[in-house]
Amino acid sequence: MIIALEIIAVVFALLYLFFAMQQNILCWYAAFISTFIYTVIYWDVSLYMQSLLNIYYLLMAIYGWFSWKNKSEIDDNYVVSWSYKNHFIVILIILFLTVISGLFLKDTGAVYPFLDSFTTWASVITTYMVAQKVLSNWLFWIVINFIVIFLNFDRQLYFTVALLVSYQFISIYGYYQWRKSYYEKVKIQELVKGLTNDSYMLDFEKFMLVLRINNINSDDLGINRMHEAHILEKLKNKPFAQNTIYIDKNYRFILYEYIEGNSIDFKKLNDVDKKKLIELINSYQEIKLELPKFNYFNHINKYWQKIRKSNNINSQKEKKIENFLCDLNNFQKSNWPKLLTHHDLEKNILATKNGYKIIDWEYAANGYYNFDRHSLKLINNNKMISKLIKNMNSFWFEINKIS
Repeated sequence: MIIALEIIAVVFALLYLFFAMQQNILCWYAAFISTFIYTVIYWDVSLYMQSLLNIYYLLMAIYGWFSWKNKSEIDDNYVVSWSYKNHFIVILIILFLTVISGLFLKDTGAVYPFLDSFTTWASVITTYMVAQKVLSNWLFWIVINFIVIFLNFDRQLYFTVALLVSYQFISIYGYYQWRKSYYEKVKIQELVKGLTNDSYMLDFEKFMLVLRINNINSDDLGINRMHEAHILEKLKNKPFAQNTIYIDKNYRFILYEYIEGNSIDFKKLNDVDKKKLIELINSYQEIKLELPKFNYFNHINKYWQKIRKSNNINSQKEKKIENFLCDLNNFQKSNWPKLLTHHDLEKNILATKNGYKIIDWEYAANGYYNFDRHSLKLINNNKMISKLIKNMNSFWFEINKIS
């Protein structure tokens, strides 16, 4: 009876691997049937941890089916890669749990308690990796199956040994298939070259992302990448902002969703459009930042000092700028309301089918509350801010020529 069940389990286990290599969701149906049979077999031959493991496999077959179904709505060949840090943590967890459960099983009459425990906990983690489509799951299975082959051979489960030997070859092939899928799934296209950063569209067929390579001269441009990361975290899931997927911890690059939309011709705005833009600014200015008041004087003065060193400035223009900086310093010291301010709004609002979307928040800060409204000419009641916007834009273009 056990031999007959074992043959059936082997057949469905092979079907599981065949479909898994193809990233076909049918693999989880085969996994459910195979693991149900193996739960019975392992209990009968006193490999209790292996039996309990197969109960877990039953549940993971259900979880895996739902996980792959959700991922297939994005990309049928969606494969991810874990960092070295994640792998190191996972291995430490497996070893720790192996020691704990191995010591417990020593007094239960279990066969090879530590090897049984190791393969059990390693399989628990690796099955989760399969459900998440983690590329390295195949490498984990190769190590696990070497040990499980020995355990099954010792228990005279020869059909299962034959299955596990074939698993090794299939796992190697599966790894290269998934690896190929991982590296070939994306098409890269350079977007219109920006003056601040280089951006690339990553086309995954069913969805698109944008990879932005940050300018190495961010500091010269007055960009604080730590502040930008804080602001993007605050903007997460806001309907008017693009969703940030990943920010490099060293602020060298950022990955976010691609937004399909058109730039706005501000000369053709009607009263309804202007009202919507005001509401848009009001929406993001409701967000409270744990950031200091933006220092416009330091920002502009840094630009100006760099421009002076690089260009021959006539005395009349220099005097005009110095007078402006004196006024700006007084303005900076005044007690004006500070709110989230984009500072580069005109070129970074897109009209989409879901309304206005704002991109590129790298110059954003806790700035003067009406700066963005002035920059879009929605209001015009402060000459100092109008001068500030004019000089910021002029100096910014000069700095980009120099950098």
